[in-house]
Amino acid sequence: ALRVGGIVLAVLVMLSVVFIISNTARLTLFARRDELEIMHLVGATSAFIRAPCYIEGGLQGFVGASVALAALKAIFALMPSGGGLSLLPAKLQFLPPAVLVAFTLGAALIGVVAGHLTAGRFLKSP
Repeated sequence: ALRVGGIVLAVLVMLSVVFIISNTARLTLFARRDELEIMHLVGATSAFIRAPCYIEGGLQGFVGASVALAALKAIFALMPSGGGLSLLPAKLQFLPPAVLVAFTLGAALIGVVAGHLTAGRFLKSP
């Protein structure tokens, strides 16, 4: 039950991250709407217009995950006896480096997907 609950919670967090990043990218696109229209009229391709959305979403996901992991590490370091609780039979260990890398790259990928969804909706709207 805990494992299923954790998966459900992870999916909800992922969807909320996509929502937040896509809305942030949408605000950026609306703020630069006139510039993007001029670029499109001059001959800029859709890929050229979408690229900043991908970069912005990826950076937001990467930075957000990095800050979250740094905060988690700081909280873990403040726990008594280096992460071990007296109620638990074994000492807790922080996430291995491979999981940290996978987490940050996964968050960056989710940001890129959110940027793609936003750019696609923005470029299709009249």
